[in-house]
Amino acid sequence: MNNIDLLILDGPPAVGKSSLAKAIASDLQLREHPYAIIEMDDLARVYPQSLKKGIMYKNLASMWSNFVALGDIKVIIPTYYADWRTRNYDGCSSGKADNNL
Repeated sequence: MNNIDLLILDGPPAVGKSSLAKAIASDLQLREHPYAIIEMDDLARVYPQSLKKGIMYKNLASMWSNFVALGDIKVIIPTYYADWRTRNYDGCSSGKADNNL
């Protein structure tokens, strides 16, 4: 069974979320744990801004099955400060969520 351990690093801009994600990834690599970093900012880089609404989550949903197919993997997502519990992550689920990560 494929298992995704998800770590969401949520906070305001420029506090070090991406740097922390890279440090965690380095540690996982040393331990030979498969991992992926999904930079949410990159999923929302579109122009003009009028196209931006919802595109980040649509892009995440469209690629999520690729990560599920990788098998047991740890996914790290640094994201901008927002209450992610109210966001729509339809299509971005591997079956169960663990809010204790």
